[in-house]
Amino acid sequence: MGTILVVTIVVLGLFWAASHYVQSVSRGLAQSTITDPTVRPGVVVFSEKRTS
Repeated sequence: MGTILVVTIVVLGLFWAASHYVQSVSRGLAQSTITDPTVRPGVVVFSEKRTS
């Protein structure tokens, strides 16, 4: 019983740590995109017919 409890707490802690890491990385990427919007990828559309 004690081993299962410890493993459960460790696994939950790993998920919690991973979610905080991803959140901080995502905020950094969002901030860099806001600061310099040219870092976003460009898009080229090829069409047989004129689109505009």
